[in-house]
Amino acid sequence: MESNKNYLAKARQMLDEIFSIHTNDISKAMEISEKTLELIDKIDDKEIIAEIYFRYGYLKYYKNEYQTAYNYLSKAAEILIDIPNSMYLKVLNFLGNLFTDIGEYERALFKYELMIKIKNKINDKDPKLDTIIKNNMGEVYRHLGDYETALELYSEVLEIYGELEKKEGSAYSYINIAHCYYELGNKKRALKYAEEGMFLAQFGEEIELLPEIYFLMYKLVKDDMPIENSEQILKEGLVFCEKLGECEIKKNIYECLIEAYLGVNDLNKADSYLEKMNVFLKVDEYEHRAKIAYMYATYYEKNNIFDSALENIKKLIILNRNKKIAI
Repeated sequence: MESNKNYLAKARQMLDEIFSIHTNDISKAMEISEKTLELIDKIDDKEIIAEIYFRYGYLKYYKNEYQTAYNYLSKAAEILIDIPNSMYLKVLNFLGNLFTDIGEYERALFKYELMIKIKNKINDKDPKLDTIIKNNMGEVYRHLGDYETALELYSEVLEIYGELEKKEGSAYSYINIAHCYYELGNKKRALKYAEEGMFLAQFGEEIELLPEIYFLMYKLVKDDMPIENSEQILKEGLVFCEKLGECEIKKNIYECLIEAYLGVNDLNKADSYLEKMNVFLKVDEYEHRAKIAYMYATYYEKNNIFDSALENIKKLIILNRNKKIAI
């Protein structure tokens, strides 16, 4: 029979492997993580048990399985509340991100504010962690429509990056600031920060930001250029979506292309983009399907094609009955 010491060593080895491969092979990482759960009853190290829960929880978070992620992250937090350390800060951060993703903004802010308290308590001086907390809090305030507070937080992040030798991550702050200025109606300043963010993302290690940047650039310039030119900006965004694999903003880009061509009464071009979108859009992605149905209903009504308009309105009613979205 293996000793507790051997099981502990095995758990540590598996946790290290999960950490090293999770960004490149999440399925393999999940497979290993599930095996670590089987070791919990065989070891007595609370911090290792908490890390097992944490790793499993954040892998579920990355797979958008929020309820399971919450359950395991909470288990980790319950253990670490009495032994606050850097792992506890990571758990709180993922819980805050999870709450942000599901629209529980007050609960997200509570987790980030708790992170600040714990960070001060354990005398953690890591400035990179400060950028993470402030960026995440800024995102919450953006969702709440408090763009001024969000701008303050993002600007503080840029000040921190200004003092750091390594600037990885700074592109996010520039794009976040651009989003805020866009929402505040200051397109000129938004464009300035978006261009800076694009430069940093292209020549840094933040290529995953580029689809979002191109999407934002499109919104900033679409009213001042021919549709063919603004379409090209969105196509650039799609190029990077393809490079990155699964890319949520890809759906938003196609929606914009469909809306733009319906707006100039080019039904054939809009239909061609809808056909491409239907290749990857899942049947149960009701919110995106509802937006498209609304666009087409509006187009057909404007062009006095009432049967087709009514058909799309019926789609909206069905989606509403399914209670998947609010119309």
